[in-house]
Amino acid sequence: MRMKLQLNQEEAERLKKLNDFKSKLYTDISHEFRTPLTLISGPVDVKLGEGGLSDSDFYNFSMIKRNTKRLIDLVDQLLHLAKLESGRLDLKIRKGNLGLFLGMLATSFEHKASSKNICYKINIGNLEDAWYDEDAVEKIVTNLLSNAFKYGTASGFCQFTAVREQAKLHINVKNTVGQLSDNDLSNMFGRFYQGNKYSAGAGIGLSLVKELVQLYHGEIKAEMEGEDIINFQVMLPMGRSDFEETQIVEEEAETDWPHPHAVAIEAGRGNLRQTVVECLRMRPTRLIISEVRGP
Repeated sequence: MRMKLQLNQEEAERLKKLNDFKSKLYTDISHEFRTPLTLISGPVDVKLGEGGLSDSDFYNFSMIKRNTKRLIDLVDQLLHLAKLESGRLDLKIRKGNLGLFLGMLATSFEHKASSKNICYKINIGNLEDAWYDEDAVEKIVTNLLSNAFKYGTASGFCQFTAVREQAKLHINVKNTVGQLSDNDLSNMFGRFYQGNKYSAGAGIGLSLVKELVQLYHGEIKAEMEGEDIINFQVMLPMGRSDFEETQIVEEEAETDWPHPHAVAIEAGRGNLRQTVVECLRMRPTRLIISEVRGP
C-alpha cells in the first residue's frame, strides 16, 4: 500500500513537471513568433497608410496584414492559455456599460455575415452598471462568434443574445452548422481538437473560451437544437460581490467605453462605419485612422 502511494506521488510529480515544461515551451515559442510578426505588421501598416498603391499592391499588402494579424491573434491565444495553466492570469474587474461593449464586439462581425450570406441577428438587453473583465469578455465573445462564422453554413443564420438574468450575464451564440457527431460535441472544448484534418484554425479558440469562463467562475455548454443548429450558452457573474476585492481594479471606470484611443475603419464596410460614428458620439476619441485606397 505504501509503495503504491509512493508511485502515485512520483507519477503526480512527473506529470506536474511535464505540464510546467509544456507551459514554458508554449510561452517561449509564442514570444519568439510574436516579435517578428510585429516587425512585419509595422511596415505593412505604413505602406497601406501611404496611399497611391496599385490595385494589385493594395490587395497583396492587405493580405499580408490580414494573415499577420491572424497569426498574432493565435500567438496571443497561446500566451493566454499558458498564463491560465500557470495560474498567472487573474481577472481585472471594473464597472461599465457592458451592453455598449458587447454591441461593438457583435456588430464587428456583420461583414463576415454578409460575405457568407448569413442572416445575423443581435439582441442585447440593458447591461449598464455591470462589473466585468473587458479582456476576458472580449476573448470569450469574439472566439464564439469567430467559431460561428467559420463553421456556420452559408445562407444559414447566426444569433447573438446577451441579457441579464438574476444578476448574471447570459450569452447565447446560436448558428446553423453542418453535420456534427456526438464525438465532436463532447470534444469541441478540448485543446487543439478539430473535427477533421481539413478544419480551419488550430483548435485553440473554444478551449481558451472554456478556461476563461472557468476563471470567471461561470458556466458554459454547447448543445444541438435539431440536426443543424448549435447553441453555445455562457453564464457569467457581473455583480461586484461576485468577485474578490483584489480583482476590482476601479470603483468606476473613467468612461463606459473600452480603453483604445484609435479607431480603424476599413474601406467598404458601411455598417462598421455607422457603428464607429455611434461610438464617437458616446466617447471622445484622440485619433481616427482611416484606411483609404487611392491618392
